[in-house]
Amino acid sequence: MANIKESIANNYNVQDVPHALQARHHALFTHHPDAIFELSLDGIIEHCNSAAAHITGIANEHLTGNAFFQLLHIDALVEAKAAFNATLKGQHQSYQALSINRHHHASQLEVTHVPIIADERMIGVYAICRDITQRKQDESELRLLKRGIEASPNGVVMADATQPHLPLVYVNSAFTDITGYSAEEALGRNCSFLQGEDSNPEAVEEIRRGVTQHQDVQVLLRNYRRDGSLFWNQLSISPVFSETGVCTHFIGIQQDITRQREQEARIAYQAAHDPLTGLPNLGALQTRLEHALKTCKSRRQELALLYIDLDDFKPINDAFGHGLGDQLLKTVAQRLLDTVTAGVSVARLSSDEFVVLLAPYQSEQEVIALTNRLLAALAQPFTLYQHCLHISASIGIASNKGSTTQAHDLLHHARFCLKSWLSCIAQCKPVSPWP
Repeated sequence: MANIKESIANNYNVQDVPHALQARHHALFTHHPDAIFELSLDGIIEHCNSAAAHITGIANEHLTGNAFFQLLHIDALVEAKAAFNATLKGQHQSYQALSINRHHHASQLEVTHVPIIADERMIGVYAICRDITQRKQDESELRLLKRGIEASPNGVVMADATQPHLPLVYVNSAFTDITGYSAEEALGRNCSFLQGEDSNPEAVEEIRRGVTQHQDVQVLLRNYRRDGSLFWNQLSISPVFSETGVCTHFIGIQQDITRQREQEARIAYQAAHDPLTGLPNLGALQTRLEHALKTCKSRRQELALLYIDLDDFKPINDAFGHGLGDQLLKTVAQRLLDTVTAGVSVARLSSDEFVVLLAPYQSEQEVIALTNRLLAALAQPFTLYQHCLHISASIGIASNKGSTTQAHDLLHHARFCLKSWLSCIAQCKPVSPWP
């Protein structure tokens, strides 16, 4: 009896194995997400799964009996038939082909041919077709995006937000052009290596806060190239989140605005300085004077404004020409700068008029001593283009000791003192330029 049961069990197992394999094969064939076609040796569709109808837009019963290659675009037929013939020799093949379904919708397919072997004999070919249309579109968009990033004049960097020190994992070519660092030198480092000791600590703190809170950041930073030269970096940082809301990366856009800043500085300098002598002009003087008046008032200090007029400049300018006259004015400006002490401002108002601002001063003797030094310096001869020239100067002085609180009023008082003094001198009356 035991032998009979064992024989029955063995017979059951032997007979059950093919049925189980067949069921598994059927389930795989039927429910596979890719389209599977069972082809005859001459490429005719004998069976196909439900995914085949979805990809082609043709019902399975209408697919069966037709040539598989009719589903492919004409441009793909040469490669497809070559792959099919190679499969008939026992080699599985893969290729990509364009397919146009019955609704005239184009799909990119990845086709794999696998030989069907039974009893050591090839009886057909499987054509497994995967719709890669979306993947191809994604790859195309990714290539376009990468080309755009690489072609961008702005530096683009990507940092790994999952690592504690936020190492750079990508830099584009513009970054290497701007900074002078190669990609190999930059990758794996935190981008703070571009900062220096004089980088704005407030901007650095704003970056740290934005990164910590996973927020967008826009700052202007002083950064340094590999050779140590300064560049102004208009930096924008944005977090990148995964589908689950986890911050995985930070994208940084670096715009080198060094030339713009230099141009702005040149324009600002030109707007505030005399183009001939390089001294501050009237506008810059008024700004400094207004600030000095407020500061001295709050600190109960006194300031003095020395209004200087070159007495003999016009005859020299008329006799020797504007070229020599301009050189004389530049030399006068330098002598004034060499005579005053640190913290004293010198400005040029007009052709032969200059102003010296002493803010604050400790005593009237200090102002008079400075006035005498300036007069003595200007009384020294000027040797220009082999000419020895002598000029004199007159100085009017105004201070904030009275009720003067406006810059233009103080300038007016200083000029008035100068003109009054010159008038008295012309009438042989003794008078002091000090108000």
